Amino acid sequence: VPGDLGALRIPVLFVSAERDRVAAPAAAERLRRRIPGARHVLVAGGNHYLPWEEPELAARILLACLEGRDPGGIGRPEIVHYSMEDRG
Repeated sequence: VPGDLGALRIPVLFVSAERDRVAAPAAAERLRRRIPGARHVLVAGGNHYLPWEEPELAARILLACLEGRDPGGIGRPEIVHYSMEDRG
């Protein structure tokens, strides 16, 4: 990924699925670590088409993050990992 990701000052959310073979969750986590305040949600199961296969879950994750809540608290066991760097 070109550019200085550390200079980004916008909200960034990565949502990964455990079985995604197109966009590996480990790659999303590496990128998250380079962007201040970025968040990463890893969902159990699922694959690259998570938003199409589980649109309600994807929407609930996005809404929780937009509202500043931990998406792990949305009451779904599918959230297996949530990480966020301290903002300051």
